[in-house]
Order: sequence, then C-alpha cells, then structure tokens
Amino acid sequence: MKYRFPSQKLLLRDSSCPLDEHTLLCKGIKSLQYTVKVTANLFFLLLYLLSHRTLSSKKIHLTLQYCQELKNNHLNKLGRCLLKLANLTHLTLEISNCNKISQKGVTLLFRSISKLKHLTSLHINLSGDYFLDDFGVQSIYKSLSKIPRLKSLYLNFYSCLYLTDAGLGYISSSLSTIKSLQSLYLSFSLCRRITGKGLESLSTCLRNLRNLVEIDLNLSECPQLDSNMLQSLTQGISNLPSIKYLKLKFSQCRFLSDETIMNLSNSIKDLKGLKSLLLNFDQCTELTDASLHHLCSVLGEVQELKHLYLSFDSCLKITDTGLNEIGNVCAELKKLSHISISMPGCKEVSDVGLEKLKESFDRVNKLEFILLNLYKTGVTNKGMAMFEANFRKLDLHLQV
Repeated sequence: MKYRFPSQKLLLRDSSCPLDEHTLLCKGIKSLQYTVKVTANLFFLLLYLLSHRTLSSKKIHLTLQYCQELKNNHLNKLGRCLLKLANLTHLTLEISNCNKISQKGVTLLFRSISKLKHLTSLHINLSGDYFLDDFGVQSIYKSLSKIPRLKSLYLNFYSCLYLTDAGLGYISSSLSTIKSLQSLYLSFSLCRRITGKGLESLSTCLRNLRNLVEIDLNLSECPQLDSNMLQSLTQGISNLPSIKYLKLKFSQCRFLSDETIMNLSNSIKDLKGLKSLLLNFDQCTELTDASLHHLCSVLGEVQELKHLYLSFDSCLKITDTGLNEIGNVCAELKKLSHISISMPGCKEVSDVGLEKLKESFDRVNKLEFILLNLYKTGVTNKGMAMFEANFRKLDLHLQV
C-alpha cells in the first residue's frame, strides 16, 4: 500500500475521539485536528510521518496537550526527528499539561532545536507546565542563542509558577544575541514571581534588538509589578523606533497607577512609525481618567497609527471624561481605520460620553471597523441604538 500524507499540520489533544494508526495512514486527512489520547505507538507513528514523508517540509505545527503517556524520551526522539528536516524554516510546538514530561525532556528537545540552522520562525507554547523553573529556562536560553537566522520568536510561559526574575534574565540574555529578530511574543502571564528586576533585564535586551518591527508582551496577573518597576521597560521600548506593531497586556496588575500610563505614553510618542497599538489594563483598578488623558495627549503625534485597541475592563474610576479623551484623539488620527474600546464594568461611563464619542468618530474619515464593549456600564440600550444607527455602513461590533 502506498500512503499519502498531504499536510504537515498535526494537532494532537486528549479526548475520547478514536484515532489510530489506520486513520493516520489511510484516511488522507487534510489537516489532522482530531483530539486524541496519545499512546506511545501513536506518537512513534507521528514521528514516522515527520521524518519519512515530510523531508522537504518547511513548516511544522505540532500540538501535544494533556498527553498523559508522553515522557521525556518522546521529546528526545521528536527533537532527533526534527533534525532530519533539513529545510525546516518554521516550527510551532505546543507542549502543555503533559504530566510525565519534566525539564529534562524540554532540555533534550531544545538541544535539537538549536541545531536547526535554517529556522526563521519558532513558536513554543509551554503554558501550564508547572515543572518549568529557571533551570529549565536556562536550557532554552542556551539553545536560542545558537539559532542565527531567527526572525520571529513566540514563547508562552503562562502559569509557569516557579519562573522568577532569573529565568526572565536568561531569556533576555539570549534574545540580545539574535540581531535578526523582527517579531517577538513573550507571555509571562500568571508568573507570580516576576518583579521589576526581571523587567530591567528585558528592557536592556530590547535596546539591542534594533530590527524589531513587532512586540507582543503579556505580563498579566503578575501581582508584584508596580509603576516604578515598569518604568525601565517603557524606556526600553522607546529606544525602538522601528516598531510598527505593539501589544502590551497588564491585566490584573492591581498596583499599576496613572503614573504607569504616563511613563508608557512618553515612550510611545517616540514610535513615529507605529501602525497598530493594543493596550490591555483590564482590572487595573487604580487607573483613572488621568491615565487616558496622558495616553491620548501623545497618541495624536503618532500619525501613522491605523489600528487602536484599548481595554480597561472594570477600571471603576474611568468615566465619560476618559471616553471623551479617546474620541478626541481618534479624530486627530488621519489614517485610523480600526478602533476597539472595551470598558465593561466602568459604571461611570454613560450615554452622555457615548454621544460625544459618536461626534468624534464622525470626524474620522477612514474609519472601517468599530468594536465597542460597554457591558454593565451606565450606557443604555437606547444610547447604543442611536450610536449604531450612525455607523451602519461600517463593520460594527457593539455590546451593552
């Protein structure tokens, strides 16, 4: 029998859905998105798929989630298998909540990844891997510094509870050596031991990455972060004039204040080529209208901005005044086409602020997309209906 393997995107997750060797080999599945309880035999068959039928592959996407039978030796064999893919340029691996895998397995896997000399894009998701600590991250650091052509890097350490500033320092040191890097995604969300010391090392690293075009940084639910600690990070961002796409997420960092936004605003105003900006301060309950005043007072200078996404979920001290600040700056941005404002739970936002926002949006000539989430605010159904009637020709997403 001659087997056919039309796709290199292989997604394996734990479920009761039956998937066996016969299915893998004979069904001609275009994209393997079944959920499956991975056995050792099935995993080795997966390696066969990778190493014997995809030798010319340039892109591999493999997801292993809740695979309770996988052990360190499986990751070692996976790494050795990847080394056979001489043309591999894009690698995505999602390995999370596999309870029998430890730091040793991650170390062995990254040892192989470091030898993929043609790799330009690396996406690694280790979210929920509670075993991972600074020692495990050190092995990642040693590997990353050996990949010379890397342009895009995605590292997700969500809920790696034992990761500290030392681990963030290792990652920052390795990033500093990757001069070709253009796109960077880092998530340390729910890494509760991260403090300002770790952010200082990250800031130093960012200053050295002069070719960066895109940054996506998630520090949500890091309870030890405060305004003073974030100041060094914002200084690092301000030294990257090449940035065009910036996403910063600080959800549930409850010690952040208006001073945080002021420092951040001062760094953004230097990014004259910025085209897209996302800021998430959900449940940062100390923020007030002053934060939006600081931010919007400088955004008007970033005239290349096309997409603006702002989220202040449950920031109870924000009122119609803050909403009006956003509307006024939108009217100043000549190229703005997409705007998203999320303020659910901000009870001091009302129909009065929404009416003024409508008047401001009327002056945005290139507006194509509006997302407005004002759920559980003072905005009424009547007020939202009047807003909707004014922008029916646009791609409109409203919630109240």
